[in-house]
Amino acid sequence: MGGEVFLRFERWTASKAAKTVRTGVASVNQRALAFWRRLSFRVAEEKSLRLGPREATVFVMVKSVVDDSAPSDRTP
Repeated sequence: MGGEVFLRFERWTASKAAKTVRTGVASVNQRALAFWRRLSFRVAEEKSLRLGPREATVFVMVKSVVDDSAPSDRTP
C-alpha cells in the first residue's frame, strides 16, 4: 500500500516539474531503507542529527522523477 501511495505522489510531483524527490531515513531503520530502495531511491548523503541527548545518523535518499505523460523532446 505504501508503495502505491508513493507512486501517486511521484506522478504528481513529476507533473509539477519536480526533478527529484528526497526523503530522510534513520540508519537503524532497516525496513524503511529496504522500502525506499525498492522504490529506486539511493543514498545521496549521510547526516548526523542530535535529538536531545541522542545522536542519530540519517540517510538522505533521493530519486529522479520523470513525467511520462509530458511530451518528449526525443525522437524515436
